[in-house]
Amino acid sequence: MTPDVARALARIAVAFPQDGMALRDAALAADIRLRRVRLRQRRWWREDHGLLLAFDPAEERALVLAPDFLQGGYQVVEAGEERPRPLDDATASRLVRQAYSVSRCCKEKVLTPPLWHRFAGQGSGEDRAVETVAALGAGVLAVIPALALLSLPSLGAGGMIAVLALAVVAGAVFEYLRRLASARRSGRTDQGLHAALWERLLALPLRPLQEAGAATISGHLHHGLSAMQDRNDHPGLVLQGLALLLPALAVLVYAAPGPALAVMVLLVIGGGGKGLLLRHADALRHRREQVLPELEETLSRSLPALPQLRLLGAVGWAAGRAQEAMKDLLSSARDERLIRAAAVAAGRVMLFAAPLAAVGLLLGEGRQVTAVGGAALAAWVAAQGAAHLAEAFGKLPLSVRLSPLQPVLEAEPEGFAAAPVPARIEELALVDVCFTYPGAAAPCLRGITLTVKRGEVVALAGPSGSGKSTLLMLALGLMPPDSGEVLLNGQRLSAWNMRACRDRMGSVLQDERVELATVRSVILGMSPLPPEQAWEAARLVRLDEDIAALPMGIQTIVGEGIFPAGMMQRLLIARALARNPDLLVLDEATAALDEEIQAALFAALRERGMAVLVASHRATTLALADHVLHLGEA
Repeated sequence: MTPDVARALARIAVAFPQDGMALRDAALAADIRLRRVRLRQRRWWREDHGLLLAFDPAEERALVLAPDFLQGGYQVVEAGEERPRPLDDATASRLVRQAYSVSRCCKEKVLTPPLWHRFAGQGSGEDRAVETVAALGAGVLAVIPALALLSLPSLGAGGMIAVLALAVVAGAVFEYLRRLASARRSGRTDQGLHAALWERLLALPLRPLQEAGAATISGHLHHGLSAMQDRNDHPGLVLQGLALLLPALAVLVYAAPGPALAVMVLLVIGGGGKGLLLRHADALRHRREQVLPELEETLSRSLPALPQLRLLGAVGWAAGRAQEAMKDLLSSARDERLIRAAAVAAGRVMLFAAPLAAVGLLLGEGRQVTAVGGAALAAWVAAQGAAHLAEAFGKLPLSVRLSPLQPVLEAEPEGFAAAPVPARIEELALVDVCFTYPGAAAPCLRGITLTVKRGEVVALAGPSGSGKSTLLMLALGLMPPDSGEVLLNGQRLSAWNMRACRDRMGSVLQDERVELATVRSVILGMSPLPPEQAWEAARLVRLDEDIAALPMGIQTIVGEGIFPAGMMQRLLIARALARNPDLLVLDEATAALDEEIQAALFAALRERGMAVLVASHRATTLALADHVLHLGEA
């Protein structure tokens, strides 16, 4: 993270010293994203966790904490101060455990690999510089023993031992610094890679992700991140190889030009062979990475259809196809392991063949033993450098490895960051909307029109499969209609800032579940909302007295199967209401509520001026609505 981000965040922290939505909104306006984290470890400030925003309860203010590369630990960045001050143990130990991890917002409409690489590498220039200097220093020191053997007559035994000891110690220090800088740079760039990709995913419409399938998208994301991580590590690996190869070859040419040429030929053959084998193995892995997510997706979709496959007598056919696919995958994995083993063997042969060739040629020329030993050491160092270069170039081009992820990187994001933000949602209208799922023979929705205004309850009724849930997804902007329009306050929904619009919406969809967590965590999640809003949301769904009666109150652990279904539904509705939305969307979310509680809830929402769009089969729910739209009817 660049120092500019830390200073900008420090100015925001002065203006908004307390944790809350105002702080997060101000940071977002400055293109800074805050992600809630918990400082769990004892003496966490002794390790590098990236740029953090923490809160000091004693001084009642927010602190911007930046890692200190030279001294270790953290330092406090103050607004208006030229230099940050070290974070002392007393201050660090009293900070609130709820803090924020800081990342920059990536607002590129098309996330090309160069843009992604540049975004992820912001703030890592210092680490890259240290890595470069340390690699060059380690490479030069690696050939000092060879030079010492070549200069033994002038150095003497004592000088030789002193030079070797100095080279070993200094080389170890340089190598330690290189590895440390490389690890820090990799950590920073990994954070940037993930931040940019998640920013991208959150900005995409839902439909392209649904069409690909969860397993396929997950696999492509994982392999795409791995490819970008290799891309970020590539310059360091090349530098390390060149830092070893070039000084060693210079020493060889100085000691014996003829044998040096022979060693170079061996290195080209050995390093090139190893690189080609590694690239072939990488191609096999890439093909397997493309097939495996699709196979997992097919299996996940086939398992629920096993009863129908049995009725059709097609279980054997489906199992046979799966077995053939698994055999191909296992065969590809076996071939990859064999080829990688051959590449390792080629590298080992080169590592021993280069110094042996130098020894044989120099002995044939009648050189002294010290000169032969120095040339052999230089050839061995050069072979190590060639092996690093083979590993660096032994991967498929980045464009090939990222090709499965290109649809996600190049898809048009919904809305745009500079789009207007609605002050409040006054009216949501769907006008003559039609929608057809990919591959379906007939439209799911055709020519549907409805309007829901503040203070109104509009219900959707109809048999299963009539499109109620689909219509709610269109209303939330999670999927675009094939034709027709979705209007928010009279303007097309896509013309608004979609993220800001969804901040004004609350929803409880059909298959939502309550995972094992405290009541407070279920309602508030990781948001910085105060506990009072959780109690207010619980009061709206008549859950406050039930929570107060629990053994640990709002800190009681709840989950599906532990408490009644009606309580779980009320918790989910309370979670949607805690953020005080203008529009509440409920998909079969009141089926387990008592009629008295349901009536009181809708009355309270009308009184607050909240627009409610609810899908339900329940007659009492439909009776409480101001308008009912029956789907599946002419």
